[in-house]
Amino acid sequence: MRVTQRMILQDALRGLFANQQALHRASEVASTGERIQRVSDQPLDASAVIRLDSQLRVLERYRRASVSVTTRLSTEEAVLNSVDDLLRQAEGLAAEAANTDDETKGNISKELSLIREQIISLGNTRVSGEYIFAGSQVDSPPFSPDGSYVGGTGARQVEIADGLRIPVNHTGDEVLPDVLGFLDTLVTESESGTPDAIRAANKGLKQSAKNIERARVELGTRMNHLDRIQKDQVRRSSALLDERQALQAADPAESILKLSQAKTSLEMAYKAVSEMLSTNILQFLR
Repeated sequence: MRVTQRMILQDALRGLFANQQALHRASEVASTGERIQRVSDQPLDASAVIRLDSQLRVLERYRRASVSVTTRLSTEEAVLNSVDDLLRQAEGLAAEAANTDDETKGNISKELSLIREQIISLGNTRVSGEYIFAGSQVDSPPFSPDGSYVGGTGARQVEIADGLRIPVNHTGDEVLPDVLGFLDTLVTESESGTPDAIRAANKGLKQSAKNIERARVELGTRMNHLDRIQKDQVRRSSALLDERQALQAADPAESILKLSQAKTSLEMAYKAVSEMLSTNILQFLR
């Protein structure tokens, strides 16, 4: 086959275009510090980076979930601590009511009634718009004004690691109804009941308060478990990021050298095409 000037020129132009692309890629690597700009650059390493990115996204999803669970557990812990403080106040008031005159009893009954209302309000605490003691029925208050529990019976669970789900709350019916019931009795007995009746109701309140303590212990255990999981997630993410960096990061000195070489090659290609075009034009004009 006869090689014509046209064929030679087309081949030179293809080389020029290839050198332009090579310069563009070298410039991308030098400016971003990442040697893999597209899968075709390093197919095997690019595939590994894609896999690592997928694993990092999963870990990030679990991290966000665990942060959300931590917020809910911390809020529940704060609420139960407040309830415990209020119950201690109620026990002290009840003990006082069992050993005082009728006028003072009336005032104590009012204070106990206020404590009961505060506990109902705490039972309707929300986090991010969801009622934390409502079980699965997070959109409506779990406690009605009279103290009745109207929430769900099953605690919500959130997946925070592969195959690992953790309860994010106690339901209100696990921790508060008995307490509210004995408080209701105390409100009545402290105003008009006998000292023995007041003491009996106060004893029942102390017994029911153990549900609060049990829930607080369980919360502590869950939060410790969650803390260990979060630390492990941080370690795993760090290891994956290091592995990804090792695959993706470009050597600065090598990147600059390749960029310089690409510029030189492109300049030579421009020069060659320019000379070829000048020669063809002169031949045409003769």
